[in-house]
Amino acid sequence: MLSEYEKEKIKLTETYRAEVMSEIMKEKEKKRGYFKYLSYLDSKLVIWLISVIFAIGGLKTYEDYKTKVIADYTNQEAVDKLDLEISYKFNRLFSALDEMEKEIDDETTTTPYNKRSEVHNITQRIGQFSGNGGEYLYPEYAHRGLLSLMVEQRRKLIQLNKEVSSLDEVIAKMADISSYFEGKDIDYSDIPTLKRLISSELMLPAWNRYGL
Repeated sequence: MLSEYEKEKIKLTETYRAEVMSEIMKEKEKKRGYFKYLSYLDSKLVIWLISVIFAIGGLKTYEDYKTKVIADYTNQEAVDKLDLEISYKFNRLFSALDEMEKEIDDETTTTPYNKRSEVHNITQRIGQFSGNGGEYLYPEYAHRGLLSLMVEQRRKLIQLNKEVSSLDEVIAKMADISSYFEGKDIDYSDIPTLKRLISSELMLPAWNRYGL
């Protein structure tokens, strides 16, 4: 017959074994639930839902890209048109100066001063020059002066993430054209020199290359 001590020992052993089995069963239940969840995620319905989510995200990315491409194309088209319009209006300015040069050469000795004064006045308004008699290439730019067109082009270039520092320098000179010409010691009857100065310091290569 077992002693009380042996009985107690067996009881404690069985209790411990039961507790251990209980813990093992709890862990199994946790794993079973986890794998059940994974199995659910692997179902066709969830795969379809995930596919839809990715499809919607991809569609939005494509739409955003398409919108950007269209905006970039529109802005670049505007930049190209502005290049032409600015070049054309500078050309009209040079034509006006050429006409004044002829009049200076043809006038008597008392009148050239007045013509030089006219040349001076037109140079002081270069930024507002919009063509002789409203001449233009594109109707939307008909009544806009050179400075206004340059500022518009700067805005389009920024939207295209393109460099504008050279344009900024020209805009700064055009915005304060009186101060710019003050330090140049210009003979306003010397039209060819004046035109060369304007062409080299107030025109970008993109405007010079068209030669309209």
